Formats: sequence, C-alpha cells, structure tokens
Amino acid sequence: MDKHDTILIAGGTPENRAHLRSVMEKRFHLLEAANSWQALLLLKQNIDCIATVILDTTEPQNLDVALLKQPDNAQLLGRFPVIAIIRDDSPDLVNRVFVYGVTDAIPLNYEPYAM
Repeated sequence: MDKHDTILIAGGTPENRAHLRSVMEKRFHLLEAANSWQALLLLKQNIDCIATVILDTTEPQNLDVALLKQPDNAQLLGRFPVIAIIRDDSPDLVNRVFVYGVTDAIPLNYEPYAM
C-alpha cells in the first residue's frame, strides 16, 4: 500500500513557501515547486506519496493557469485535494478558484484563532 504522507507546496513567493514549510515540516514530508511546470513534474514523479497540493495563487506569474487547466494536467491534479491560498476572500476570486477544480480556498491573511 502506498503511503500518502507528502504535501506539495506550489507557487507563491519563496518567503510564502518558507513560511508554509516552517509550519508543516515537523508533521509532513514536503515538496516545493516555484511554478506550474515544477509542480506538475513533482506530481508525476511522486504520485504515490502526495496527499494534497497547496497552490499559492497570490503571485499569479508563478502559476500558469492555462497549463494547469490542460486536460491531462487537470486530470492529474484532480487525483488530489487541492487547497488554494488566495489574496483575499472576495466572492469573485473564491468562485474563480473553485471553477478551476480547487477543493478549498484560504485567504492569505487567514487567522485560525480569530473566532
């Protein structure tokens, strides 16, 4: 049985990826991709261990949405829960990422203990 114990963090700035890594590195195996091409390559190479994908969409130049929407790539991404980190929680932006097949969306300035 394959063990799905790895999170792929893709896109965003190096600083954002470093912050996510610091929060998760003690509990998960992590892979990082600076852009869509790297993300797809890592997904294909590690398909048996990926548990989820975190797409940081706050720096759109690092994620090629057209590439991710290509049928073969969309099918590959569809095998995993995909969490998008978005710039804000405006209804238009939230709806747009869900149209792309994202499973959940979290605003960049999320405060987990605000309630």
